[in-house]
Amino acid sequence: MVFFWKTLAGELKPEMEIHALCKVSIPGLKGAKEQTSETMRGRNPMFNHEFFFDNVTHEELDTKIVIITACHAGGGIKGKDIVIGEASVPLRDIREMNTKKEIKFIEEIKALVPKKLGKIYTSSIIEKDSKRLTINLKKVDALPKCGLIGAPDVCVKITLTQGAKTQTKSSRIIKNTCCAVYNEAVMFLCGTSKNELAQTTIVISVHDAQRTCTGDDTIGCAYLGIGAVDKSEIDQWKGCTDHLGKEYKGNHTLKAPQTAPPVHVAEANEDGAADEDED
Repeated sequence: MVFFWKTLAGELKPEMEIHALCKVSIPGLKGAKEQTSETMRGRNPMFNHEFFFDNVTHEELDTKIVIITACHAGGGIKGKDIVIGEASVPLRDIREMNTKKEIKFIEEIKALVPKKLGKIYTSSIIEKDSKRLTINLKKVDALPKCGLIGAPDVCVKITLTQGAKTQTKSSRIIKNTCCAVYNEAVMFLCGTSKNELAQTTIVISVHDAQRTCTGDDTIGCAYLGIGAVDKSEIDQWKGCTDHLGKEYKGNHTLKAPQTAPPVHVAEANEDGAADEDED
């Protein structure tokens, strides 16, 4: 396996010189240890490094995956490597693998999603006569740090959808913290009839403004109304809609936003292209 990376880390920390390191492993493959490349400077490193994994059976080609981890060598505490991102490629997705020819494949290196994304503390109240929903944003805490950039610059967005109408409002940005205290009131004019409230979707999303340049700055989300999953989300919205004019609190665990399935692009060399299946 030979690797070439393009625009590693993208526009994150453009002033930082990246000492790129590539780690490759096939988890569960007997006797196979993680292998590490030499360190290369720059954001467009070409490693030209071969990684060998012996005694891989045809059955394992159907079940194992290759994990490729991009790191900034020695950039962490006590010289530990900082993980920039990771790509995983199921061997079965590379259909030419069993031709024993060299194969080129392109895969996006993606940031790792922490197991715990933090919590958000809110309260909400619906005023029937004013046709107003107020969401009091208290704080967000236990947010994860992100590889190269550390603690996030926290911004909360609240999107309310009723029928064909969607409104989005944002909090202020609180920089470089894993615990952002807001105490802000976010107000929406909306329908307050029983039928209208039953068709309301509210997405409360927490963002890292440092990552906006990547196009993927969402840390995690909580939901009220349609889409509510956790008991705390369901109970908060039920209390508001059953008892108009009364404030209800809710502390919600952030969940990863929905994402599209990964796409793998594989290409065999001209002398190793597999024959197309006949119709």
